[in-house]
Amino acid sequence: MVYKKVVRRSELKIITALSLATLSDIQNPKSPRFDPSFPPKIRLGARAVGWFLEDVLSWLESRKA
Repeated sequence: MVYKKVVRRSELKIITALSLATLSDIQNPKSPRFDPSFPPKIRLGARAVGWFLEDVLSWLESRKA
């Protein structure tokens, strides 16, 4: 079985070099900075979320173009 690495919010901030406010904005459909191509968060528990590292890196790569 292959496992995908999950990153939490603090790691996501470092990987993307975006502030937590900006990360919240690009995930909020009501925000003018909303980016529908940003990877969806996954629920890890009642109050914990994360993102698949592979999806985040692919999103960053797509932003280079």
